Amino acid sequence: MNKICVFPGSFNPFTLGHLDVVKGALHYFEEVIVAVAEITYKQNTPSAEVRAEIAKKSLDGLRGVRVECFKGMLTDYLFERDCKNIVRGIRDEKDRVYEKALLDFYKKADADIEATYISASRPFISSGTVRSILNTNDVELKKYVAENAIEDVLKYYG
Repeated sequence: MNKICVFPGSFNPFTLGHLDVVKGALHYFEEVIVAVAEITYKQNTPSAEVRAEIAKKSLDGLRGVRVECFKGMLTDYLFERDCKNIVRGIRDEKDRVYEKALLDFYKKADADIEATYISASRPFISSGTVRSILNTNDVELKKYVAENAIEDVLKYYG
């Protein structure tokens, strides 16, 4: 079993789909770092710290997982953590093509970077879907977001 991996993303917000990817990664790695990227190009996006807090609440009680914020290039973050493994979730063929191109880009910076892809068990879930249903009722939100994170999702996204 590999020791450590990084699951990078904007997690805008963290969803049950993301949670499934973390749980899947724990089958391959002893530790998963959920790396929440700072977003400077999207307006009305909660800070990385807020998004990290939602992720922490969603992952509460899961062993071998920690949440950190990062800014800048993912390859620099991986270097700082002495980590060569990334984990990404795949919902469909479009995601697979995108992730392949992204890995090729990362490998230009460090040829030793490897990716583990976790197929989505809930391909209908995305952060965009969560943001789009926020004005409906929060009972529906339970299908997309961890229950102990719903209050924060409504507070920062609703």
